[in-house]
Amino acid sequence: MMLAAEQPTAEEIDAFVIVNRKFLSDEAEETFRNMDGLDQKHVIAEGSLSNCKDPVAIIKSRARGGFLKAHIDWMHSHRDSSHEDVLDSYIEANVDWMTEEAEELLRSLSFNHLWKVIDFGSLQNCRDPAAIIRIRLKDVLRGKAGKSGKGKSSTGKGVQGRAVLHQAQTDGMDSLPSEDPAESSKGAQGGKAKGAKGAKGTKGAKDRPKDDIHEKALEEGRSLYCLGLPPLWSAKQIQDFFQHQGEVEGVYLQSMGKGKNTRGASVDFTTAEGARNAAMVCDRLEVYHKEEKFTLGCSIRHKGPAGQKFIFPARGEVDFKQAQAEARSVYLSKIPAHISEQQIREMAEEHGEVEAIHMLPSNGFSLACFITMVSPGEAAFMIRALNDAQAFGTIVSASYPIEKNEKRKKKHPEEEIFQWYVLEIKNFPHWTVTDDIKVTISTFGNAPNRVRIIHYDPDPAQSVAKAYFRYEEDQDVALKALAGYEFTPGYALQVMTRPRTAGTGQALAHPSPQPQPPTFHSLTFGQVGLSTPATVPATVPPRFPRPALQDAQLPAAFPRH
Repeated sequence: MMLAAEQPTAEEIDAFVIVNRKFLSDEAEETFRNMDGLDQKHVIAEGSLSNCKDPVAIIKSRARGGFLKAHIDWMHSHRDSSHEDVLDSYIEANVDWMTEEAEELLRSLSFNHLWKVIDFGSLQNCRDPAAIIRIRLKDVLRGKAGKSGKGKSSTGKGVQGRAVLHQAQTDGMDSLPSEDPAESSKGAQGGKAKGAKGAKGTKGAKDRPKDDIHEKALEEGRSLYCLGLPPLWSAKQIQDFFQHQGEVEGVYLQSMGKGKNTRGASVDFTTAEGARNAAMVCDRLEVYHKEEKFTLGCSIRHKGPAGQKFIFPARGEVDFKQAQAEARSVYLSKIPAHISEQQIREMAEEHGEVEAIHMLPSNGFSLACFITMVSPGEAAFMIRALNDAQAFGTIVSASYPIEKNEKRKKKHPEEEIFQWYVLEIKNFPHWTVTDDIKVTISTFGNAPNRVRIIHYDPDPAQSVAKAYFRYEEDQDVALKALAGYEFTPGYALQVMTRPRTAGTGQALAHPSPQPQPPTFHSLTFGQVGLSTPATVPATVPPRFPRPALQDAQLPAAFPRH
């Protein structure tokens, strides 16, 4: 018997549910939580439910198997015990359900019959143990084997001791009737037919995998990716949570690694509008579960539409250049030299799904690596969380990968000489790529010659991109069209012009006259006045007169006083 102290705690039960949340249905979780503590211990001891097609059946089977194993171990440990020791141990193990009548009935049995009655298992939760013992005794007299004798003859040599075997032979147990061969054959045929039917059903299920449905939702922009979900939430709970924004077609839970206290999931809606509504309403939404606060991060996942080049390559076939161009790569440095790649992966998985990790050679004091995430949003969240943060007992640094020194790259002569007209663009979501901005600008006029995303940030107001135009007319058209344009629902672009710049990125002086600030200095104690220098040094260019711009519309560089 398992003692109460050995039964699983509430924390162990929750931990098992969290680890297996991806495979546990609501019915399976309810079945597991309503089980007796001993059965729960047997289920947990068997490990993960990975890839279980019928978790309810597996949980029940584990409980029965664990109970049977404990019973066989008990029988094995008492096979050489005396009659009195076996009887006393069995009564003590079942004292909570034993009655005087049942105890007297057990004491009246011979050792052979007592052993076989006990072999049917404990009296746990029996309302009338005396009646159960009588039924088991009848089964013994009919030749029916107990739990440790299943699959063997009724005279089996499994866990029975030498004294039991001797007594069985003395009582003539070999003459007891066995199973009807016809029934056995019928059962075998039925099992074969059932197995064939099950195999056929499994093959049919593979004809249309769930991945195809999810891929279609990605292509149509109906898939919402949500991070920061409570780990105990089931697929049904997540579906009910997002049902207020639109009809949910399916929920795909993300695997949860060690040390993580949140979970990610893909939620497919029946319409793209429902997915957009959920992204706008639930992004950065705070939810509470068991008095713990969780902050959700929601975004729309795309695959394949025009203007979106973000793809999901197969694991092990990572294109690092493409991942860097899509802002999915993170450069993590200042890692202690004794830290392993697995430890880095476990830490990175707290911020999203890791696609690949490329370790760089150690300098003897610290390590650095490139971490490729599945989406730009996860990379942005990781950088924001880990840059100058405490990890592995030190302060680590996280940033986007930066190309090596410019002298190692041969520039195009035109990029060094030509002065581009530059637009600075802000307030776009962190999953945006350069092609998205190019396609948006091209819908209103000529596409820019180049677009660079200078900074990604989960806060859209902090994300910065620059578009480079050859002609000022194209810049003006884009400026008028993009100012306040809703790039994605809820994200109105902020656009402003910047000084012309060469391919090296160094801005030239603005050709228009610039207003100059006045110079302040003290005339007397407590008195401040304005003055203009009488002479201008040769190294300082003379000031331009302030233009009269009272009625004209001023750009951002000309504040109106």
